[in-house]
Amino acid sequence: RSQGFLTFFFVGRVRWVEGTAFEGIFIYDGKHVSVQTYQDRLQKSFLVDDQLFTQTSSGQLLLIRESALEAYGPPPIRPDNVAGMVSDDDGYIVFYQSGRIKHLNSQESNEAYKSLSEDLKGSFVNQVMQLSDSRIVIATQTKGVFILSTRYGSWDNLTTSDGLLTNSCLSSFQDFVGNLWVGMQNGLALVKIQSPV
Repeated sequence: RSQGFLTFFFVGRVRWVEGTAFEGIFIYDGKHVSVQTYQDRLQKSFLVDDQLFTQTSSGQLLLIRESALEAYGPPPIRPDNVAGMVSDDDGYIVFYQSGRIKHLNSQESNEAYKSLSEDLKGSFVNQVMQLSDSRIVIATQTKGVFILSTRYGSWDNLTTSDGLLTNSCLSSFQDFVGNLWVGMQNGLALVKIQSPV
């Protein structure tokens, strides 16, 4: 048996998917558990607008269907681990741990937000999430938190200079009131995000 990790995703009303064990995706439909496998080992999974994706060890994104794992987008030129994905008007914006950012749809993949990607280089992107106002929060290992406005193509970078306890930001979460919480190496931060970027 291979070791893996479990992440729970709720998709629709009845079925839910129980993360990856590196060799398969476990899908529970309310009555039965099925396993979807692929020829390549599987990595982290992502839920984006009720679509569930996973990534292979060679970097290929797969769309998880009830009966199959389907390749989504062209095969990658080089493997790079996905840190997170958000939807946009014509597909998805994919953020890689290396700092690369790509716009992806089922047929093509193009570099996106090149200046931001340069700023993210060497930071190790840990997690990406979309706020209720459509801005995107990017938590990094060494450069704090970036908040991207796709509407204006601009971003802010919040670091210890702005009051964070550390630049090592592992995750982020928006609560029901709209507050942004950032999980850091040594605690939590509440970031006031009411002002526009």
